[in-house]
Amino acid sequence: MIRTLFTLGIFLMIGLVGYNFYFGTAEEKEKSGEIIQGGKNLVKGIGSVLKSEKNKFDNGKYDEAMSGLGNFLGNLRDKIDPNSYESADLQHLEIQQEELQKKIDLAQTEKEKKKYRSEFKKILEGAEALKKTLDNKE
Repeated sequence: MIRTLFTLGIFLMIGLVGYNFYFGTAEEKEKSGEIIQGGKNLVKGIGSVLKSEKNKFDNGKYDEAMSGLGNFLGNLRDKIDPNSYESADLQHLEIQQEELQKKIDLAQTEKEKKKYRSEFKKILEGAEALKKTLDNKE
């Protein structure tokens, strides 16, 4: 319901700006032109940000995240008793992290890399849950 109202409102505003741009007074045409130019600039800016993030991803920005995850898992390893249940969980997370790193290294397309970001988040959430369990034990 709210989404429908929001969409309807957006279309009404676009329609009003378009109407004023073509059929309004000189002042309304000028204001509509400014709004349209601002919209063009917004779209160009969003495109620029997306290209920049893609380039950062391609250049290894997210490799730092994988390295940080590895360090985080290493710190957890130091806190865990090797014979505990948590040790098996940690070992599973480390295996997942190694497999994910191999997949990222082989990924060719942005779509594949995005899929791996969600896997990264799942591993990170698992590591955070394990840390919380360890903190609760102490």
